[in-house]
Amino acid sequence: MSGLKEIRSIYDADKDVDLVVFTPEEFMAVLESGVAGRVLSRGCQILYDSLPFSRLLERHVEPVVSKPEMSEAEFAHAVNDFNFHNIWAMKKLLRGELWTAQMCVDCYLKSHLLKMIELYCA
Repeated sequence: MSGLKEIRSIYDADKDVDLVVFTPEEFMAVLESGVAGRVLSRGCQILYDSLPFSRLLERHVEPVVSKPEMSEAEFAHAVNDFNFHNIWAMKKLLRGELWTAQMCVDCYLKSHLLKMIELYCA
């Protein structure tokens, strides 16, 4: 959320928390602008609320799970692109360009794979 101080921390090796402290005016501004809805729709927990702002959140923020959509042409393109980059990464690997091959697999191909998983599971 632009201009606001956010504190992030990791604890117990697998848990993380983002803390944002608002003044009442800042809180109302992010609610009214729609920013709160976009940021908090994936889940949040209010730890301290001296004013009844948590009730406002119930009215302005709805939990949202995105459902990806893809046309048949987009799906065909994604499959072809995935296959091409598998071959491309193997070519890089055989040339000894290990870093480039690794980046293709870990970044590019895994992002395509995630899209397909989300599409299938939605």
